[in-house]
Amino acid sequence: MPTPRWSTVVLDFDGTIADTTELIVEAFQHATTQVLGFAEPPEVIRRGIGRTLPDRMGDLAPDRIDELTAAYVPRIEQLLATRLAACPGVDDVVRELATHGVSCGVATSRRRAQAAPALARLGLADALPVVIGLEDCERHKPHAEPIERALAALGRAGAPAGSVVYVGDAVVDVEASRAAGVDSIAVTWGAGERAALEAAAPDHLVTTADELRELLLPR
Repeated sequence: MPTPRWSTVVLDFDGTIADTTELIVEAFQHATTQVLGFAEPPEVIRRGIGRTLPDRMGDLAPDRIDELTAAYVPRIEQLLATRLAACPGVDDVVRELATHGVSCGVATSRRRAQAAPALARLGLADALPVVIGLEDCERHKPHAEPIERALAALGRAGAPAGSVVYVGDAVVDVEASRAAGVDSIAVTWGAGERAALEAAAPDHLVTTADELRELLLPR
């Protein structure tokens, strides 16, 4: 019988639970092509995943954030509705955590209004009852606020050091974990580059869902 290593697990959404990296690239290129007349390079888009959409659009054209967002949002919502899939094996890991009494939630830079229905489509709404998104925070990753709000919603505010871990695929996820004073697990199957993740010095780094399971639920 596995014994949970952490009593509370908070996860990122894009590229950690949901295999959305290429959907984001496609929607982002649609927006930049439509508004700015060029397709932003995929590698540049991937490096920005994990930050908020206004911040990423602002990097491109600070005076056209609203136009870019208006072009991006309908396309990504269409793609989430038609091509959404879980990262291989991660949905099973999340369900196992819930069955072993681990408190689980999501802290994402995506709007909750998009992330929560997507989790329901993946069959994870019960296992992940708390979703903190863009509209729930004033300060976003790499700031600690998204994780802190998730912990508060889970009734775990002020949880002892070492009892909480945040799982994500981006450098800002590692940085937000550190800012919140919780342990961090970086996963390599999302948008983050492994070298950049290693340089961010997470507490743990895993390359497969099986490795994540063994870390979270050691036997």
